[in-house]
Amino acid sequence: LSINSIALAAGESYVPQNDMHHFNQVVFTSEATLLTFSGKTCEISGNAIVDTDNLDKSSGDIKIDLSTIDTGIEKRNNHMKEVLEVNKYPFAVFKLDELKGTKNVLAPNKSTKVLATGNITIHGVTKPLKTLLTLKYMPEMDKMFRQGDWVALKANFDIKMSDFGINPPKMLAMKVSNKINIDVDVMAMKK
Repeated sequence: LSINSIALAAGESYVPQNDMHHFNQVVFTSEATLLTFSGKTCEISGNAIVDTDNLDKSSGDIKIDLSTIDTGIEKRNNHMKEVLEVNKYPFAVFKLDELKGTKNVLAPNKSTKVLATGNITIHGVTKPLKTLLTLKYMPEMDKMFRQGDWVALKANFDIKMSDFGINPPKMLAMKVSNKINIDVDVMAMKK
């Protein structure tokens, strides 16, 4: 997934970016017959228009480069890339349609939970997705000397591979679960 375009006149434009204290990453975790394994990537792009005073006016998308997923074992990486057909479908994309929360503002330096509604596209298949996001707006330099104007985003949700036309892989005596957990940890800086 990647934050790729949240854009409205009242908001500010933010793009995913690493800094000296934080690396953006998306972690995919799956259960297999004998073990649990994870793959991660730090190749996240996108753009978001965030209105900190009225989150309803925010929009955007996030794009994840699936060809860069690393499970820690090269042979498993190659197998997962074959299963995901990354040569044909290199990206997973989430496009935000709506943010709703009990508070409709991002107060400086406080975490805010909101419900994000949008569409996720994986393997060429687009499905609706609702997930809880934790957002934090950091307008000024913090005690770790990170410059200001950041929005941090965290999300955790499950998908079923079969919903996206992907058959869960079988490796020797192991079968990978249809359910994949996705954990997103992204910071975006104001352009």
